[in-house]
Amino acid sequence: MDEARGDVRRDNATALFVDHALCLQSISGSAEANRYLRDNGVQEEIIKRVLYRQIYRKKCSHSKSKKNPVF
Repeated sequence: MDEARGDVRRDNATALFVDHALCLQSISGSAEANRYLRDNGVQEEIIKRVLYRQIYRKKCSHSKSKKNPVF
């Protein structure tokens, strides 16, 4: 059971790293996002999928709403 909980914690941590990296990618580019994910132990397969394959890419969760643009 503890192993299963450890996997869940790691998956949650990876999800947070990926979300942050997507925001970083939109600001600083793919190379910086790639470095961040590698430095945090995210598997290469996941990095390639989320940063470089358009079909899997999701938007940064911290993006501002287009309904209320800031000028």
